[in-house]
Order: sequence, then C-alpha cells, then structure tokens
Amino acid sequence: QAILHRRQCFVGYYNANEDVLKRFYIEPHRLVYYSGSLYVIGFIRRFENFVLLAVQRIKKLKVQEDVFPETPQFDHQKFWKGKFGLFSSNPVPVELKFKKGIRYHIEGRLWHPSQTMESDPDGNLILKMEVGLTPELISWILGWSSYVEVMTPTELINEIIECIKAMHHIYISGE
Repeated sequence: QAILHRRQCFVGYYNANEDVLKRFYIEPHRLVYYSGSLYVIGFIRRFENFVLLAVQRIKKLKVQEDVFPETPQFDHQKFWKGKFGLFSSNPVPVELKFKKGIRYHIEGRLWHPSQTMESDPDGNLILKMEVGLTPELISWILGWSSYVEVMTPTELINEIIECIKAMHHIYISGE
C-alpha cells in the first residue's frame, strides 16, 4: 500500500554488518524478488540515495500519512550499474576465462548489462563486464570451481586466492 499510494514509511531496519537496529524514513518505490528473498527499493531523502532493504530485516514499519513527491524518478539502469546481483560497489573492469567445456552454460545468458563475450584461440570463453567486486561476485566465481579463471583485476584475483586459502584451512585443519 505504501508503494502504491507513495506513503513515506518509518522503519526499524536490522543492519547485520553493524549488528544494530537503525531507524529512518524511507520512500518505498519497488519490490524485488531475488534468490529466494524479497527486497524493497526505497529512497532515503535525507541522503538523496536509493537503497535496497531486505524485507526480513525490517523489524518495525509504520506507514505515514505523508505522501512523498514523485521526484526523484527511479533510474533502473543507474541503480543496478556496478551491482552483480544485489550488492553494490564501484564498478571495475573484470575479465573471466571459462573453459570451453562449459561455455554453453555461460553463453546466451545475461549475467550483467555491461557484459561482452569472445572466444580465445583455444575455444575458451572470455567474459568481460564492469561490476563491483562484491561478496556475491566472488561467490558466483567460486561456484564455477576450476572451470573459471579470473584474468583481471589483480584485486579480484587476490580476493579469490584468499577465499580458497581460507576454505583450504577449514577442510584440511578442521577449524
């Protein structure tokens, strides 16, 4: 109802990173269903910024009588730019090489609006995109196991190496 009637809401939102309940006003614009969870895209006028809130972490919600203005308009492309999935970070050029044996799992799918694909001389698939280096991107890359190699950037290569080392430590030492 708050989205349909443009009603400002006062929310108590659990911020898992800081382990604290934050309270603020939000102007809800859209609902998004992603990977088994429901999210609200809302505008926080005080910060002049659109944010994404997980519905399950909204602990309190009070719909206000105040109708929020139609501005700013929600810019879908601007909001999702730099995101790989739901997390956001400053976009950087990323280049991934997928082994030719699984290229059919990668080709023909839209992983990110900025993506381009090409073949290398050995028939491997090179996926290039401009995305933020987020935990969701790293998880997605790790999910392809030894079938993918991060070519650039070095920062992402190092993040993947650190994740593999941490996983190795868990399974080898049992900690």
